[in-house]
Amino acid sequence: METVRIYRLKGLAPSTRERLRAAQMEAARVWNVCRALHQEARLGHLPWPGRDELQQTTKGGQFALHSQSIQMVCHLFLANVETTQQLKPSHPRMRYPYKPKQYMTVQWPAQAVARQGKRLILPMGRGRKALCFRLTLPARIGGVSLVWRGGYELHVTAPAPVAAQAPGAAQATIDLGEIHLAAVTTSTATTRAWGSYSASRRAVPQARGAGTNSSGPKPGCVYAPSGRSATGDTKRPGRSCASCSRKGCRQSSSGTRMASVTRMPGATTTSA
Repeated sequence: METVRIYRLKGLAPSTRERLRAAQMEAARVWNVCRALHQEARLGHLPWPGRDELQQTTKGGQFALHSQSIQMVCHLFLANVETTQQLKPSHPRMRYPYKPKQYMTVQWPAQAVARQGKRLILPMGRGRKALCFRLTLPARIGGVSLVWRGGYELHVTAPAPVAAQAPGAAQATIDLGEIHLAAVTTSTATTRAWGSYSASRRAVPQARGAGTNSSGPKPGCVYAPSGRSATGDTKRPGRSCASCSRKGCRQSSSGTRMASVTRMPGATTTSA
């Protein structure tokens, strides 16, 4: 198991910043060569280039990078193509790499990284001056990546410390829930629920029930907030509405609104 330690490079000299910028541009050039070669093969219905073809095309000192850093770009490009090929049947709109890059992360595998005390040495290829940084590093380190995140950073992989002996003999299994945070069962055959019914958890059933108990009348309801029905008649007490459960709504249980009843002198009572 490995962890990544991030070192923010502060107070760099202008010449060093320019070298880091040039290194990321060189890595982008390698990517663009791989992209163009793969795109040409796709459009020409030719066999797609593999690892050997890409490494053969990018070798020969044509890029101002260490040879293993160039290989890392090729491997990253092929991994991108493979992932796209696997997801394309379920995501037809996904595209293979087609955009040219201007900058790209530079990677050095563990075999290419050297150190002298607190100095981290990152080679840039034969005949070129290596990048050196004074950092507080762990005893063992792995690969290194040069990343830009609002500033230059070095991401250094290192083995994660492993405890010689686990603190305790008990084991636990956690089942995450919606109402309670989790239900935990231990090897001592005890079960306990962690968490409380907080406001964020209460929002879940409320959001699911939204629209089933709103404050306004439902379509077809003749109950009006002003005390008059949709037909203009004065509200009269009746059964609860079948659609909105409002007391006094004169909506029949079958969903058909009952017509108003009008009494005229000397006339019989009619209803529809």
